[in-house]
Amino acid sequence: MTRSTPTRRRSPARKTPISPRAVILAGIGAVSLGRKQAQAKLGQADAFVRQTRGQADAYVRQTRAKVEATLAPVLVKLGVKRAPAKRSVRAKRAAARPRKRA
Repeated sequence: MTRSTPTRRRSPARKTPISPRAVILAGIGAVSLGRKQAQAKLGQADAFVRQTRGQADAYVRQTRAKVEATLAPVLVKLGVKRAPAKRSVRAKRAAARPRKRA
């Protein structure tokens, strides 16, 4: 007695015909998708640059103010900068007293 094994039949490979029209349409789709993604990334980069520029400007203003405040007494001693004018002390007005009505 011999053993018989069932043979597997291969299904014929289905070939999708690649026509020049299909290649051109796929290329147009790829270019369109790439363009849309590039525009989105460009918008994100622009927003990031604006945010970073704003943060850098704020940091520069803050640092400049600190440095000027720290160096002001030294510059006054060296004669490079004038001392800030002192405010004159004003006498306070007397509080208004309630007057009696006649």
